[in-house]
Amino acid sequence: VNLLIGLTSVFFSCLTSGYAGTYHEVTLKAKNASLIVRNIQMSSISLVLALIGCFRDSDIIMQKGFFHGYDSLVLLVIFLQAVGGL
Repeated sequence: VNLLIGLTSVFFSCLTSGYAGTYHEVTLKAKNASLIVRNIQMSSISLVLALIGCFRDSDIIMQKGFFHGYDSLVLLVIFLQAVGGL
């Protein structure tokens, strides 16, 4: 069950990352807004969703820490997502 949840999470992370990149290119070519403004607009949605998730799990985060349960595979996926966005 955990493997299925993990693979599903990675799949949707890749899917939304690809969509965000495509959306970013389309909006930059369509309008004359600066790159910084577009990045803030797109990241604000992610920030709100991340804060909702942290608030929902705040008891666990306070007890065990934010990075509890992270292993080398999780850190590798985070690294690859971060590098892929550059």
